[in-house]
Amino acid sequence: MLQLDELRRLAVRQALAAADGHRGRAALLLGVSPNTMTKLVADVCPGEQAARGRPRKARGAKGATPR
Repeated sequence: MLQLDELRRLAVRQALAAADGHRGRAALLLGVSPNTMTKLVADVCPGEQAARGRPRKARGAKGATPR
């Protein structure tokens, strides 16, 4: 018999696999908010870094205003 923690871990991993690692889509599959999904991933995969948004352009890129 599966314990609740094991079931949660399995569900999160399967949702991430089905969504090709995209946490937003995995959250939709599980019916939870993206914030909840981030917390679940942190609990289930503690070594995985939380990605946030799109990568920023490097400073000093063409057209950037110096500060």
